[in-house]
This record gives sequence, C-alpha cells and structure tokens, in this order.
Amino acid sequence: MADDLAAIRQWVGSVPDDVELLTLLAAGDEPQRIALQILRVRYADMVTNPAKWAVVDDYSQDGTANLKALAAQIGRLENALGEGEVTFTSTPICGPSMER
Repeated sequence: MADDLAAIRQWVGSVPDDVELLTLLAAGDEPQRIALQILRVRYADMVTNPAKWAVVDDYSQDGTANLKALAAQIGRLENALGEGEVTFTSTPICGPSMER
C-alpha cells in the first residue's frame, strides 16, 4: 500500500490525505486511475470558478496558467493509461495517374 500511496502522490501531491486515498485504493482501482479521478475533480473545481479577476487599481489574480498546467498533467496521465486523445491522419491510397 505504501508504494501505491507514493505512486498517487507523484501525480496529485499531498491532498487528499492518506485516509481518503486508502479508501479509494480499497475499492480496487489502480493508483494511476485514482490519481486521474482526483485530478479531474480538481480541474472541474477550477473550471467552475473564475480563473481571472481583479479589483480596479487594487488587486488582480490570474489562475489560467494553473488551469493549463493541470490540464497538461491530466493529459500526461491519460496518455500513460492509454486514454489520451486518438489522432487520426489521412493517407491517400491512390492518386492521379497519367492513364486517364
């Protein structure tokens, strides 16, 4: 279990606490899938709150870089799990010929 906790912590950091992670691990998911669940919830929480705000001539805050970094982290984990976006390319199977 300690190795599983360490594997999750590499992706999600120190939150949530070990008790919650152990509960999720007891449900039978693998550590990377648990980490992905946690990161997706964090992303959803960030999206529902304003990423940028300001008080004129006083204070401003911009969290868009954090949102992009979290999306990139989710993408890396999805790719590691084989869940990343599938990209299709087209290749011509025939082309113009001189025999027309």
